[in-house]
Amino acid sequence: MSGDERDRAVIRHVWRTRLGMSGQPAMRRLSGRSHRVYECTRPDGAAWIMRLADPGRSRFTVESKVIEHCAAKGIPVPTIAYTGTEEADGTLIAVMAQVKAKGITITQLAERAGAGPARRLVRQAGELLAGIHEIVTSGYGPVDGELAGPAPTFADWFVDGLADKAGAALRIARDARPLIEQASHLLTAHRAILDTCQPSLAHGDYSPDNILSDGQAITAVIDWESAKSGPPGLDIGWWDCFFDSEFLPAQLLVAGFQQVRPLDEPSLSALRHLCVLRVMIGHFSWTMSVHDHAGVATAAERIREEVESAKTWSLAVW
Repeated sequence: MSGDERDRAVIRHVWRTRLGMSGQPAMRRLSGRSHRVYECTRPDGAAWIMRLADPGRSRFTVESKVIEHCAAKGIPVPTIAYTGTEEADGTLIAVMAQVKAKGITITQLAERAGAGPARRLVRQAGELLAGIHEIVTSGYGPVDGELAGPAPTFADWFVDGLADKAGAALRIARDARPLIEQASHLLTAHRAILDTCQPSLAHGDYSPDNILSDGQAITAVIDWESAKSGPPGLDIGWWDCFFDSEFLPAQLLVAGFQQVRPLDEPSLSALRHLCVLRVMIGHFSWTMSVHDHAGVATAAERIREEVESAKTWSLAVW
């Protein structure tokens, strides 16, 4: 039986035994970066999204708890229908009711409707992000179901938690040692400043790919598996790192956020740059390990840009 056939067998079992549905759903495979994602539709048009993952490859249970916390605070999130494990092979499953008539992502809206509608929604996404970061957490780093991160200080997670990836990058690409060491030194130099950051709920993958809309307003923020405890700069820096563009500018995200809640501009600027460094060191290590030479070059260039521009944004002496 192929992987796709196994997935469909699991879906039919969950459909019948966990959701209590009769008949069989119409199934359509959707794109998904981390998991196998399927749209499952009844004859009346009602639809559910099922995400499947191999054992040990997801945090669906934590994600469900985080979504419950967000829903209680009025954040638009999907409705969780079921989260569990398929006993036969250990496949992990998360089932969510599809939101608001098959809403499209901000990325898709930008592709279909252009910069104007997309930019308006990026500003809305900033306002919504301010609401997310008003949710109280404790500790730092990836949260559990009670919104507690494992690290006692932000630098313990943000700086020290990168050590293995930085070490891997140095082992794999020794010619990159000076660049990786400079970037790591920049991060370490900001330890005391990082530890002034207060904890709050961070989405962890806040991007135009994970924000759905009806074309006019945001209808749901999805994919909360990477939820963390940390300052707003974590989410803004992630957007900066991979999604900042003319159509999806990070600066509009910041402007929307500041309509709801003020941000300290120098601290935010430093953290945005440090987030890019942190993410790209990990990306460098991963792309080297899978022999993605284009990805290695991209990561190295982004790291070099941040290191060379540090005098314009750094808050530390290094």
